[in-house]
Amino acid sequence: MKNIKRLDTFLLEKTYAEKIKDFGTKINDLAQKKTDLNSKLRELTATADTQADSIKAEITRLQLQMTEIDRQKLNMAKRIEDLNQRLKNL
Repeated sequence: MKNIKRLDTFLLEKTYAEKIKDFGTKINDLAQKKTDLNSKLRELTATADTQADSIKAEITRLQLQMTEIDRQKLNMAKRIEDLNQRLKNL
């Protein structure tokens, strides 16, 4: 019975490692998206001549905020997964 429990724990850890890797990949993708939006925002604010350009810049700022919120949500989900794994290993 002890060997079965160890196998189950091993399988859970593998799943846990894959989840953590996925979280890391998604967080990196969001960081790249944030960088792209920042450069787009700089470009828009540098050439903001019309009211339409100002509105586009504001939309980009809001998209940046949404991206940051998504990144924070992923960090929280990663932390929750970490705590669940620690709880399973007790």
